[in-house]
Amino acid sequence: MFFAALETIVRRHGHLCPYLAIGWRAGLVFRSYIQEKALKDFTVCAYNRGCAARALELMGFPSFSEDMDEEVYTLLNARGENLLFLQTRKSFTRAPEKLRDLESKILRHTITLQEAEEYRYLYRNWVSRILAAPAHQLFLISGRKGGQDENGN
Repeated sequence: MFFAALETIVRRHGHLCPYLAIGWRAGLVFRSYIQEKALKDFTVCAYNRGCAARALELMGFPSFSEDMDEEVYTLLNARGENLLFLQTRKSFTRAPEKLRDLESKILRHTITLQEAEEYRYLYRNWVSRILAAPAHQLFLISGRKGGQDENGN
């Protein structure tokens, strides 16, 4: 199976955002599980239609999405049974408060150059935090066959 690198995903998708980063990280967890269990026939479901679902698709996973507007991902076996379930923790899906405040200024066209620079800095930090977090901190992980619970066990 082919798994594209993050740089390739970003280039093909067009941008790097927090949700593309979350999808990439979910894909890494799934890839590790697939390799560990030597799975041959599986599917990934993303319960959103956003950038995270696109990341999984661009990583080469056989996948589909259901638009439930949640940052939840499931690895299914050939019978459609859940093998691994990832729920992104809210602390990673919600933009930091200062970033949200600055975004409202962008939408109102009242942001200063200094605030715009601060916005870019905070946005990059949000993405970096997602990419750097240990999987058990980023996701609540559970599974019928060998997944981890929310404590990483």
